[in-house]
Amino acid sequence: MIKERLKKILSTLLITLFAMLNYSCDVNPLGGSKSKLSDSFEPGKKTSSLPPTISAFGDMTMDQDDTQTINFVISDPDTFMMCSSIYVRAVSSNNTLIDYQRLVIGGAYPNCTLRITPKPGQFGTAKIILEVFDFWSIASTSFNLTVLQIFTPGLFTITDAEGSDRAVMLTWSIPSNTTGSSSRFSIFYRPVNTSTYAEVTSARSPFLVPGLTNGQEYDFYVRAFNSQGQRDTTVVQATPTRFRLQGGEFVAGSNQYQNTVPRNYKTFATIGSKSDDVKVTTTPRGYKVYLNSQGNIISGTGP
Repeated sequence: MIKERLKKILSTLLITLFAMLNYSCDVNPLGGSKSKLSDSFEPGKKTSSLPPTISAFGDMTMDQDDTQTINFVISDPDTFMMCSSIYVRAVSSNNTLIDYQRLVIGGAYPNCTLRITPKPGQFGTAKIILEVFDFWSIASTSFNLTVLQIFTPGLFTITDAEGSDRAVMLTWSIPSNTTGSSSRFSIFYRPVNTSTYAEVTSARSPFLVPGLTNGQEYDFYVRAFNSQGQRDTTVVQATPTRFRLQGGEFVAGSNQYQNTVPRNYKTFATIGSKSDDVKVTTTPRGYKVYLNSQGNIISGTGP
C-alpha cells in the first residue's frame, strides 16, 4: 500500500518536472502569477507564457567622446524580471563605433536605463537593438544612433552685461561646437580686485546672476565646455544697481558718463515703478551714470 502511494507521488513529480522543462506548463519556476500551484493544476497540462514588452525609442544624436543615458520601460505579466543583462540585451550594428560592452543596462524594474558610451575618438552611425527575454519569448526594439565629430569650442564673447537690483544679466554669443549633447556653460564672477571667482554651472544665455551687492563692480567671464575641451570669454565688468536710465540718446563709448543727466531722463527702480524726473541740484548736477564694458548699457549709482 505504501509502495503504491510512493509510486504515484514519484510519478506525479516526474510528470511535473517534465512539463516544466517544456517551458509552457502551469508552473513558472521563475516566479510571478504562475509560481504557485492552483487548485485546478493538472500535471502535464500546457499553458502558454505571456510575452514581455519593451518601450519604443526615438533616434538619437550625441557628441563623440560623450556619455548619454536614456530611459525605457520593460514589463512581463507572469514572469519575475529585472533591469539587468540577464533579461535585457543591447547590441550594436557597428562595433567599431560602439560595442555591447559600452551599452550598459541599469535602473530598477520596470524603469530601466541604457548608458551609451561610444569608443574614444569614434564617430558615425549604428543601429542599436534592445531585446528583453523572459526565458520563453523575446520582445525587441531598435533606434539609430548618430555620433557627431566635434572640436574644441570656438571663440565667443559676452555681448551684454546689464546691472539690475542685486543682480547682473549676462548675454553671450554661442561658439561653434557647443550645440551638441556634451556642451555646457559656466559663469565665473568676483568683486573687482579680489582673487577668488565663484562659479555658476549649467548656465544658458541670457542668464541672471543673483545675490550681488548694489554699487559693487564685478568681473565676469563665461566658459564653454564640450567633450573635446573648453574656451573662455574675456573678462568684462558690470555693476548691479537698483536704478537704470531710460532713453536711447546715450552714445556707447563716449564720455557722457562724466556729464550731467538731462532733465528729460527718468530713473526707475528695477523692483518698483518709475520716479519723477531726475532733479538737477548741484555741480556735478545730480546723477552719475556708467557704461558697462560693452558700452551699450547705462546704469547709475545713487540713493
